[in-house]
Amino acid sequence: MPTCWDESKGIGTDDPFSHVAYTVDGSVSGECPAGFNKRIPEVQLFVRINDYQGGTYQLSNDSDTFHVDFMSGWKEGTLENILANCAPFGDPGYNPPCGCDEFLTETVNPAEPVCDVDVREHIVDEATDVVTVLPRSFNSDAEMIPKTWDVDPPFDCESSGPGIDCHDSPLTFNFKKEPRTCSELDVTSTLCNKKRIKSHCPAACEADWWCSKDSTGRFRLANNGKFKRCKWVARRPNKRCQKTGICDTCKLTCKNVDACISIS
Repeated sequence: MPTCWDESKGIGTDDPFSHVAYTVDGSVSGECPAGFNKRIPEVQLFVRINDYQGGTYQLSNDSDTFHVDFMSGWKEGTLENILANCAPFGDPGYNPPCGCDEFLTETVNPAEPVCDVDVREHIVDEATDVVTVLPRSFNSDAEMIPKTWDVDPPFDCESSGPGIDCHDSPLTFNFKKEPRTCSELDVTSTLCNKKRIKSHCPAACEADWWCSKDSTGRFRLANNGKFKRCKWVARRPNKRCQKTGICDTCKLTCKNVDACISIS
């Protein structure tokens, strides 16, 4: 998003475009255009496509240009404190490192991702998984479903699917530099509030959504003790899914590998 602000034009109440601008050369650390006297924190959006096979992608509205809206909500004074007291480090420019963790508080109960079954039940009944044309609710026969619920949101899908057991990873993970295993946890554990841990231990944490997904954190290989992620497994799944415990750790990556070894 734009990095430069023309303070004389206010916050864009009447004109939501001309009061901000990108740097002259397009880089985060570039010079602002003449007249844009204030530099503002830049919001960067990264889009990553799972199992990218190459080629180009098109948005469902026929465009290849992203539109982004950003809503910022902070406890009064918090952001000002970070900007004033958290010193940036590393080389200035694109995606500089951030070391302001001591100013932040981790969300205890973050919202879970919304499953397709929830979207079709509560928002619009339109298939988005296996389709012959791009799904576009604005020009299809599917209509928006009127809100009929009191609890917001009422999403409670279980993506593991019927007849599929939920397994914890048998592989060790580290927490605060200490080795831990899923057998030490249950749903009352505060560690289960952390995404990387409940994705690794979905049965112990009763996190059904993760039962058929990959662990998002680093885990220790059983054969040599090295720490890896499921992204490493995905680069050579036919070989690496055969390693002990990987099948129950990188479930989505290894789901089609017949020789996958499961020790659950």
